[in-house]
Amino acid sequence: MSAGQCPVILVHGWNSHPGIWNRLVPRLSDASVTVWKFDHSSMGNTDIAERATALKAYIRDMRDESG
Repeated sequence: MSAGQCPVILVHGWNSHPGIWNRLVPRLSDASVTVWKFDHSSMGNTDIAERATALKAYIRDMRDESG
């Protein structure tokens, strides 16, 4: 990711999965858009607050990895 570029963070719906983005991600990549996909499908029957905390941690980790 280049300096100053913000990623697009894709978050699938409650009863969905990250595969929903299979057609969109290549198009964004072709347009040189950085894409981060947050997958919460394995979180089972957790509430929205737990998922929000997991999303926050995911964003923090991805920021640390990408600089």
